[in-house]
Amino acid sequence: MAVEVVMPKLGMAMKEGIITSWNIKAGDNVEKGELIASINSEKIETEIEAPADGTVLDIAVSEDEGVPPGTVICYIGKPNEKVEVYENTNVVEEKTPNAEPKNIQHPEPYAKEVAKQRIKISPVAKKIAKTENLDIRSLIGTGPGGRITKVDVLKTLEERVAIPEVLEQEESKVIPVTGMRKAIANRMHASLQ
Repeated sequence: MAVEVVMPKLGMAMKEGIITSWNIKAGDNVEKGELIASINSEKIETEIEAPADGTVLDIAVSEDEGVPPGTVICYIGKPNEKVEVYENTNVVEEKTPNAEPKNIQHPEPYAKEVAKQRIKISPVAKKIAKTENLDIRSLIGTGPGGRITKVDVLKTLEERVAIPEVLEQEESKVIPVTGMRKAIANRMHASLQ
């Protein structure tokens, strides 16, 4: 009877393991203890050894594919032995508690309060801002009582001109985030919530 090689659970929090490389192909003969694959989880990179002597009958998971722990990744048995390949239904899925919506009162956005307030701006500053298509709500007034003056508008225009244009960049290559970097990104994202 064929031996199922499963994705090991390398840690309590492991939800997925990724086959980084196979050292074997279907039809290869392997000995017990021979390295057959390299795997990667969030925190650990390790190799899987053959649990028995025999021939690799089928590889169920391709390289760079992630599967949960307990999933069958390949079969080892006698040459020409038939394998009944089942869907990986024996994998235990973690249930997350249903998040019930809470009665959260959302405060009115600050922008609505600002929009209702009267903006203090001198006529000359208003005219310059209008001709230069400046949003007067984005300006900070330094005049008496927070009034926006001509100097404030001109200073903002100088800063706008001083910003260098972004140079065209060469085409970039997107590399998927895996392993430890993915774990770090997930933890940082969770800390913001």
